[in-house]
Amino acid sequence: ADALDLGSSAARRGGSSPSTRTMFPAGLPQTGPCDGGVMPETVLRPASESPWYVLATVAGELDPALPNLRTILERNRRLWNAWMLRNRDAERVAYLAEQLGVDPSTLGPPTTEEVEQIVAAFAARLPDGLPPNPHAGRVNISNLVFSRPLWLSGFVFPDPIDADGCVFESTFHAESSVFVKGASFERAVFKADVHFTASDLGTGLGCNGADFARELSMFKVVGAGVWLTQARVKGLVNLESSRLGGLQAAACRFEAMIEAHGLDLFPPVHLTVLKATRVT
Repeated sequence: ADALDLGSSAARRGGSSPSTRTMFPAGLPQTGPCDGGVMPETVLRPASESPWYVLATVAGELDPALPNLRTILERNRRLWNAWMLRNRDAERVAYLAEQLGVDPSTLGPPTTEEVEQIVAAFAARLPDGLPPNPHAGRVNISNLVFSRPLWLSGFVFPDPIDADGCVFESTFHAESSVFVKGASFERAVFKADVHFTASDLGTGLGCNGADFARELSMFKVVGAGVWLTQARVKGLVNLESSRLGGLQAAACRFEAMIEAHGLDLFPPVHLTVLKATRVT
């Protein structure tokens, strides 16, 4: 396979390395979709059985064909952020509002009516479940199958999100979102486009052993790093104008073009990938 050095092509503006850059380098998967290894069998569950998914779609599950798609998306975002930021430090909430470019009042605690709406949604869709504790320390949606498009655009994740082993059968949207303590999608399977455009990845995005069937967009993202060890990306990889503390892609198979114009890595990182048709 052709070896490509991506580090020297990145534009750099300097800057210091974040204090936390080591969320995912340890315990990398020993097998994955690119090396012919056999992963341990796991039991996948429908996303509809997850309290976190119900919370993310309280106002309704999303489909691009819906005429009121934007209204539902905005409502879901408001309810998620209000619930997840309950009883959080006011200064922290103000900082997150600045990151999102919104008025801090939009991230305020849920009203009585909003709490009632959340409770009613759980009663209707997950009778045996309760709304998740916003201070649980981790958003665990691992080993779920998402049969519908998943929109997390503009969502705030104060704690780490664990989506290891998930299967996304439709598009994944997390544009302009804030992952304060990072996100893990190790060994996840994405069957459609993936969008992290303009998001803050916090302590890092771990996608070791993941399989991307189509485009992976990380245009204008910032964060401590992205890990793609033993991953495979069949579509375009867009890293343009992003600012990352590291980019690890050992034994990663890129099967289409990588757009990296204006990518800023600090410190400079040199990568060896298994395959790429073009790097710009």
